[in-house]
Amino acid sequence: MARSRIYGVGVTVASMLTLAACGDSTSTSSGGPASQAAVATPTPVATCVSGSVSADGSSAIKALIQKAADNYQAKCSGATITVAATNSSTGVTKASSGAVDIGDSDIPAGLVQGVDASTIVDHPVAIVLFTVAVNPAAGVTNLSSQQLKDIYSGKDTNWSQVGGASLPISVFERTAGSGTRFTFDKDIMQGVDETATPAAVINTTQSVVQSMSTTPGGVAYLSASSVSSPLVAVSIDGTPPSGANVASGKYPFFSHEHCFTKAQPSVLTLSFLQYIQSSTFQTGDLTTLKYLPLSTTTRKAAVDQ
Repeated sequence: MARSRIYGVGVTVASMLTLAACGDSTSTSSGGPASQAAVATPTPVATCVSGSVSADGSSAIKALIQKAADNYQAKCSGATITVAATNSSTGVTKASSGAVDIGDSDIPAGLVQGVDASTIVDHPVAIVLFTVAVNPAAGVTNLSSQQLKDIYSGKDTNWSQVGGASLPISVFERTAGSGTRFTFDKDIMQGVDETATPAAVINTTQSVVQSMSTTPGGVAYLSASSVSSPLVAVSIDGTPPSGANVASGKYPFFSHEHCFTKAQPSVLTLSFLQYIQSSTFQTGDLTTLKYLPLSTTTRKAAVDQ
């Protein structure tokens, strides 16, 4: 299979990845976490490169990274891209240490304990729309921000207290280190602690969906792209989760998705990330998978501020 190549396998791209220290166009966010990774603006590389790349991190974005990997490998038979899902903090930590080539995260690197964000580079790839989902037996389609605080703090324990069925509420939380949890706490809980006695504390989005489907009183926060029948994505303060409502500022529960790499990633790593950022993928498979393209809004997510 004929493929275009600019550089050989395994060659790093110090001359292409433009960092501020070299006087080229890299930016960092202002007004956000104290330590931020520089945002990469690399020179375009070959669209098809051989070699191997590993990615790990946020389970909220696993489906997107996996689809991009499948597409890239289909057009570039010499490329092997391995995708795993743990949580955002683990992904950032592994990217920082070099344990993986790409660390996927819902949150900025500066929020991950023990990571020096100045040693890694940020490649924004998408916007994730989050939602609060319930098992249909709960009998609710809308919850106010205050009701969500009351449910997740353990104050309200029956769905009848918030206009639903007479059914105990089963709260599902995410593990510490989860970017989804951090975003929920920032956007919705706003300083109120989640209950210390949830029905379960679960590590990945995929496991949350499985547990929720068989728990009549279940409620969980997760990526909207992961919600399917029979689960119900509720409106928050009367506003349903949608790209239009994120763009207008009416819906607060979202985050930018980051792929972190070392300052000098391989050509394959850059080529793969540039494929995800391409208009072909952003307006195609990315939206089909119910993620939002980077062009949706210039607003910062609360977690980035």
